Order: sequence, then structure tokens, then C-alpha cells
Amino acid sequence: MSFKARKVTRTLAKHGFYVLREGGNHTIVRRDSDGVQIAIPRHGDINRYTAKGIASDAKIDWNAFKREVS
Repeated sequence: MSFKARKVTRTLAKHGFYVLREGGNHTIVRRDSDGVQIAIPRHGDINRYTAKGIASDAKIDWNAFKREVS
């Protein structure tokens, strides 16, 4: 199972993240309330393990995150 990078970024935006900057291969998002900053790969698809790590870094329950992104 894989997830689209664009959907992952949109889901994070719903949880208070905004795009800090666009790098060559990654989009950097940040949430100011707790200072969390996450790099999202800008490949077409993000594999399940990377998506699970992103959800963990964002302090979002994996099952809820998976439902929102799918």
C-alpha cells in the first residue's frame, strides 16, 4: 500500500502544518504550536513505512492518518 505525497501534505495541513519550504526532493512542513518539522518526499508515491513514520512524527494516530490520506 502506498499513498500520494500530495494527499499526505493535505492531511498534515488539516492538522495545523504549513509548507515551510520546497526543497529539491522534499517538501518541508512545520507546525508552530509545538515546533514539529517534517520532510515529506516528493516522489509520486510514499510507501506505508514512510507514511507511518510521518504520522508518528506528526503525533497523529496511524489509523486516523491512514483513513484521512486514503
